Amino acid sequence: MTKDLMLLTGGHPIHVAFGDCIGATNYRISENLSKNQFLPLKIFRLFNNSFNIPSDFDRIICESCYYYPAIKRRMGLLGKTRIINMNSGPLIYHLLSGRIKGSEKKVLTELLKECDGHLVYGEYGKELVERLLQPSLSSATKAKIADKPIGIIYPFIKDSARVKFAKIKPNLDSKSIIIIATSDPFNKGLDLLFKALKLVRESESDVHLNLVTRMGKEEIEKVPDYDGNLVSIMQNVPDIADALSSSSLYIQPSRGDMFPVGCLEAISCGLPTVVSNENGAKEIVQKIDQKMVVNLDPNSPTDSLSASLAESILYYFEKTPSQRKQLSDAFRLASAPFNEKEMLVKFKKELEKLGS
Repeated sequence: MTKDLMLLTGGHPIHVAFGDCIGATNYRISENLSKNQFLPLKIFRLFNNSFNIPSDFDRIICESCYYYPAIKRRMGLLGKTRIINMNSGPLIYHLLSGRIKGSEKKVLTELLKECDGHLVYGEYGKELVERLLQPSLSSATKAKIADKPIGIIYPFIKDSARVKFAKIKPNLDSKSIIIIATSDPFNKGLDLLFKALKLVRESESDVHLNLVTRMGKEEIEKVPDYDGNLVSIMQNVPDIADALSSSSLYIQPSRGDMFPVGCLEAISCGLPTVVSNENGAKEIVQKIDQKMVVNLDPNSPTDSLSASLAESILYYFEKTPSQRKQLSDAFRLASAPFNEKEMLVKFKKELEKLGS
């Protein structure tokens, strides 16, 4: 029997469930790295965390943090343990977009060669890994990454939540929009959304956004084009179902969001959803209505991207009540495969394809 370690940085409940379904031992990184951390402290934690990872396992499945076991392997201390990176966060997108650059980008890309396989969220996750293999990398680096197998997995909605969401009737006649953005305004595209709202208000004066978040109010207010008259910041929301039920439209114009659970929750409630083409949930949305997927062309100015987003919002608001109801039913139906039982089975199958 394969002995697995689930290496967790955030410890998302879905990732913990993935580990539990294969009998993995959970190991949490207690001192995570952050973008603006004091460099010497960041380097110390990087190597200290790497050194302390248990190495007496057949596989280490990483919550996007492949660099820790990769460093330990480079130190000659990992033995024959295989490294499987679960690409669940925006790291690869940030490497591609240049948000991570310079020596940090070089190191993270070099360490990616140590992965023995990848588990990615949806077709978008696979797309990002393949985009990383474009001519910007040396042929040697590309070869080292490209010959590693990729398994496609998906997040899910827990059964208890699915039952609750199935009973919700969203307020499709309102002009209330909602987004769940727990952290990183740039990653969630809040700058694009805030600017788009101002454009939408020119035609729909009663449009309003509910922002469900764990971020502090001050962090959100610093985002360009934030307007307290257009946005309600909802923190410590006890029941997300209530917030979703009062809305007409869910929107998540993300940059590098692998497959956000917030989108799945909204879709399970029958809430029509607008996403970007850099959001893995586009895999669901584009099958229902391609016009609800906004193209975030990296070469386009922010104003142009926000205008495209505003067009998608107005496209929805211009629909008749019966058309909105049809969309709502289609979205709710599309959520059915993303249940806990099926997705845990898929996770186990895709992991085993990568080898033990």
